Amino acid sequence: MVLQPTKKSKKGHYGRKGRTVYIHIGIWHNKKTGHIHIAGPKEAKLHSTVSDNPNSKRYHPTLYKKLQEILKKHKRWP
Repeated sequence: MVLQPTKKSKKGHYGRKGRTVYIHIGIWHNKKTGHIHIAGPKEAKLHSTVSDNPNSKRYHPTLYKKLQEILKKHKRWP
């Protein structure tokens, strides 16, 4: 798999300077913790998790569900 380089948007809304950056990330589910990990292979300090557990400080049900759907779609969900 060839990793795409980080790209900046060329322009924003109404011809203004763009503020968006597109990065290549990876996501995976950890069965033991139940968390979904988000990491960027070219961004050394990018590694975080999201959880569907309301008692977790990483709780974000909407993001968890969207990432879960992506993993299921590509047959990467346990």
